[in-house]
Amino acid sequence: MEKKERHFVLVHGTCHGAWSWYKVATLLKSAGYNVTALDLAASGIHPTQAHELRSLSDYLEPLMEFMASLPADERVILVGHSFGGACISVAMEKFPEKVSVAVYATALMFGPDLNFYAVYDEFFRRIDSLMDSQFTFDQGPNNPPTTGLLGPNLMASKSYQLSPPEDLTLAMSLVRPFRLYGHDALSLKEAELTKEKYGSVHRVYIVCDQDSAIKEDFQRWMIEKNPTDEVKVITGSDHMVMFSKPTELCRLDSFMDSQFTLDLGPNNPPTSSLFRSNFMSTKLYQLSPPKEKYGSVCRVYIVCDQDNVVKEDFQRWMIENNPIDEVNVIIGSDHTVMFSKPKELCSCLQEIGDKYS
Repeated sequence: MEKKERHFVLVHGTCHGAWSWYKVATLLKSAGYNVTALDLAASGIHPTQAHELRSLSDYLEPLMEFMASLPADERVILVGHSFGGACISVAMEKFPEKVSVAVYATALMFGPDLNFYAVYDEFFRRIDSLMDSQFTFDQGPNNPPTTGLLGPNLMASKSYQLSPPEDLTLAMSLVRPFRLYGHDALSLKEAELTKEKYGSVHRVYIVCDQDSAIKEDFQRWMIEKNPTDEVKVITGSDHMVMFSKPTELCRLDSFMDSQFTLDLGPNNPPTSSLFRSNFMSTKLYQLSPPKEKYGSVCRVYIVCDQDNVVKEDFQRWMIENNPIDEVNVIIGSDHTVMFSKPKELCSCLQEIGDKYS
């Protein structure tokens, strides 16, 4: 999958909408990526109102419909911010075969051994104050609140304190009430995750060290309780990393440009991986000789067509992305060509030696 084909799906947080990704979406699109920023139910310009939502599934319906509509062979990069982390987790459980990697940007992250309400309750336990946020009690004053709306003072001091002031002004005019989910069996069932499905998807967590909404110690608590494949840190970012550090967020490298196959089915872990140029250049070859030295040497690649370790498609991908002077093929050789086809290898090496010495 080439860079221009990589598809980022951006999922917003509490009270926000697809509009909150406008900077990141623009940067990713200008770099040649396919980008989809979704409005969840009762968010952004979605017509449903918060009080009309009856379950977490209602809220997630736009994301689930989008995932179901993807072609069978397409795998996306899911990015969840804040409560969007909980949303992408449910999508990973339902569509593990359609997610190449999930990215949690200072987001709520629960898992098979850390359920939705354990994270939800810990989040509220650690909050200092909800300040001027507003709540409605549609089920009466003796019951928990049913919707909440972030207050402007809370947003300014806890979420947007390092973001450009114009982005805070924009947000104050666009945030909408958010449906609050009580401790009911339905919500817990809807958010149930398994190691076989959710656990088969590669996960990356992006820590924002100046976040005053989901503080760094809570971010790291979630990572400790539900370890990810990789942890990245964006220094100097508040909670709204897409506003305060959009360029840094877009530049983060991880498994994002790698491919994984699920030969044993979507309910099992990936069986093979194909590393792409960004991952290889920064993680594998970052100290390799530069082109003016390494590139001055004639190179010949010997392809072994029955290699099940470094498969032929990967061999040819490396050749395509780092062209060489000559390609030779040894038919019927496994990975240990010096054992399976020693005569053919010797003949090939002799020809190369005669030609280039």
